[in-house]
Amino acid sequence: APGADSDRPGSGARDPEALVARAEAALEAGRFRDPEGEGLALVLAELALLRPDHPALARLRKQAEDRLWPKAAELLARKKYAEALDPLRDLLAVSPGHEEGRGALAEALRRTARKALARGERDRAAALAREWANVAPDDSRAFELLGDVASRTGEHAEAEAAYRQALALRPRSRSLRKKLRRARIRARRKKTAARDD
Repeated sequence: APGADSDRPGSGARDPEALVARAEAALEAGRFRDPEGEGLALVLAELALLRPDHPALARLRKQAEDRLWPKAAELLARKKYAEALDPLRDLLAVSPGHEEGRGALAEALRRTARKALARGERDRAAALAREWANVAPDDSRAFELLGDVASRTGEHAEAEAAYRQALALRPRSRSLRKKLRRARIRARRKKTAARDD
């Protein structure tokens, strides 16, 4: 029947009220980011494409913010940065313009990535630093940390590129210039050694 599949996830439903009902169900269930298509963030994005002026968009985003931000803020106040990541990610998925949440996520990512690197969890540190760079692309420290991780794993060309990005954002930094120079020298040595083998 025409429209029979409009309530199924990913079906491209064209009924704004059906999307609002799905969004309300997702909010009630606490499904903010759901790869199956029933997360609040995705349903709100579908609704925004269909009806950008729909009044439920602002209402549902506000309700999600009122639920997520206090939880994240409480975790941050207790210095539980790793635990705060998911509520902050949920918050920004649902409400990408929440600047306070964006800043808090960048800080939580910074602290969690540095802690991971200190524990020797280089892959995790790199993944968190990349996410941090995506959340705060103007923060040179994210690229510097990516360079530090790459340098410690012997990926000197990758470290050089990351330090170059960091230096572009913070051109007066002597420590970044020193790290970039060191990475460049090590990358050349590695390339020369590989060629000689």
